[in-house]
This record gives sequence, structure tokens and C-alpha cells, in this order.
Amino acid sequence: IRQCEISEIEETNFDIIVANIQKNVLVSIADDIKKRTKPNGIIILSGLLTEKGGHPEISGYDDFVVIKERFEGLGFKLIKRLDLDEWMGLVFTLS
Repeated sequence: IRQCEISEIEETNFDIIVANIQKNVLVSIADDIKKRTKPNGIIILSGLLTEKGGHPEISGYDDFVVIKERFEGLGFKLIKRLDLDEWMGLVFTLS
């Protein structure tokens, strides 16, 4: 287990990566996450906002669409979404 910046990690082929950080950071480090995830590996992304915590004035807004599109575009497959109040966690596997 490490708590650090992804740029500090030289190893690759992790079975599981957990990132609890806001949407814009996850989008910017998505390529780095993919490089370090082994095939069929799991990533758990949290610190994301649902519509309740995002911009309720914009109907349907939450971090879900942005993160889902970014990570699926890299070959990840969404396997679970968990919501708690205004917070959301997403679990993906690398196909």
C-alpha cells in the first residue's frame, strides 16, 4: 500500500489501484493509471460527486459521465457504481 503521486510509482502491472481524488485529477492521470494496471486488473475511483454534490442546477450533472467515458475510452469496463449521499465510487476492470 502506498500513498503518493502516481508519477512517483515506477512499477507496472498492479492487480488493484485505488484513487480517492476529484474528477479533474482522475481525468488527467487516466493514462498513467492504465499504464500501471495489469490486464484484468481492478481500479477503484472515489472522491467523485453525484448530481446532489455537483451542480444541481444542471439537470443530470455528475462526474459519472466524464469518468466513465474517459476510462472506457482507455479500455476499462465499468463493473460497479456505489453512491452515498453526494459521493460516488466507481469500479472498473481493464479488458
